[in-house]
Amino acid sequence: MTLIEQVYESIREAIVLGRYAPESRLKAQHIKDDYGVSGTIIREALNRLISDGLVIANDRRGFSVAPFSAEDLADIIQARLLIEVDVVRQSVEAGDDDWEMALVGAYHGLDKQEQAVDIENEASLRALETANRAFHDQLGAACPSATLRAFYNQLFTRHYRYRRVALREQAILTAAREDHKTLLDAALKRDAARATEITRTHILRTQKFSDRLISAFAKTPTE
Repeated sequence: MTLIEQVYESIREAIVLGRYAPESRLKAQHIKDDYGVSGTIIREALNRLISDGLVIANDRRGFSVAPFSAEDLADIIQARLLIEVDVVRQSVEAGDDDWEMALVGAYHGLDKQEQAVDIENEASLRALETANRAFHDQLGAACPSATLRAFYNQLFTRHYRYRRVALREQAILTAAREDHKTLLDAALKRDAARATEITRTHILRTQKFSDRLISAFAKTPTE
């Protein structure tokens, strides 16, 4: 991993986890001091985050974290419904035995985290999300379109800014665990129609909590 990639990943994680609040300014000099790298590297990392939809550039204010809003959440969800559902469909149809075995392994790792998660513990929630991401990445890994997979990855990261608050809702965690088991079963049966149906339901859960999520995020302390 290059130095630019390391800085990019670190800033992205800070945004996703709420360390940099929505709409807050990202002062290149401060970030430069924090990471001990050149301004050129910082600007390159921030430009990549603009492409990810996590940072915006303003002629007067420089760089800032993308806003957090019900409209943004709805936009992300609609995009996921268009892209991720198709990624899952193609992956389930194209997956081979190696894909299937890796999916089973990813599911078992996720299920362990879902059983053990402590919703009051940030480290536990991070471990859960890492396992959740691994499962969903593997579910879509056999999709032949690299472009669709790239869009999926970008949207998944943007959506997590909102999901990290939803993870503190036990009802969502319980429903998500049921979805994951159903998704695994459908994938192993190569039932693409069922897998896409559950994927839609899974994505839409966050939208049902959108107003509460926006309010809760504003009250959630950053790290």
